[in-house]
Amino acid sequence: MDAATATLAFVEARHGELGLRAHAEEQLSTRLTSIDDLSMTHVRMAQIERGLRVSGGEVNAHYDRAGRLSSIQQRIVPNLEKLDLTPTIDAQQAAELARATKPKHALKGEPELIVRGTKEPVLAWQLTVAWGLT
Repeated sequence: MDAATATLAFVEARHGELGLRAHAEEQLSTRLTSIDDLSMTHVRMAQIERGLRVSGGEVNAHYDRAGRLSSIQQRIVPNLEKLDLTPTIDAQQAAELARATKPKHALKGEPELIVRGTKEPVLAWQLTVAWGLT
């Protein structure tokens, strides 16, 4: 079993206590698997909710050279199943609002619809704004 699959199995076995629903593979996406100079394997997973990235939601697992789980850190944003994922404005409107708020800044890339993992999770458009590139 590879490290990403092992991490999902570990999380799935504890999904309730971690704040996830059953089927962890539908709520986590592997962002990175790497092996360092000490032959430790590191797995980074991002939390997703119905296809949207959850800002701040993540699982990081570390395996020793024998493939045994040595540590795991997680920050899961719980109870997202009832969150309404219907935006009240579209991406173009979000970009226009950002431009109006920061007229001397330039937008980089496209707005991304995300779940902000705050105390009370909310649906939000995330944009990158760069100073002085107008």
